[in-house]
Amino acid sequence: MLDNLGIDQKTYRLLYSIKTQTGFAKRFGIKDLGTLTDWNKKIEEEGLVLENYIWAKELTPNILYALYLKAIKHGRAAEAKVWFKYVEDRDFSRGPKNDALRIHALKKKQEVIEKILTAP
Repeated sequence: MLDNLGIDQKTYRLLYSIKTQTGFAKRFGIKDLGTLTDWNKKIEEEGLVLENYIWAKELTPNILYALYLKAIKHGRAAEAKVWFKYVEDRDFSRGPKNDALRIHALKKKQEVIEKILTAP
């Protein structure tokens, strides 16, 4: 899939090795970190995060199977917890304080979905 986007393995490895926005800014010579904050806002406003979220959610059965096999082989399942947290919107450590935030986030996701579906 990355090949279809024009991202080769070398570029992928480079991007994957960058762990923070500061690291990204240093690597690509971005002097104003506010630029990255602006990009993040624009990405969210245009629903691009949601498109990736929907795409990733469709992969959950395959990803969980692969993570299950890895957990059996290596004896750890942290990656599955991360997948559930960020893709399936489930955080097993959540308490009642986070429920209101979760409901708000779900409403915002629904608004963006409706906006995408009704766009010309």
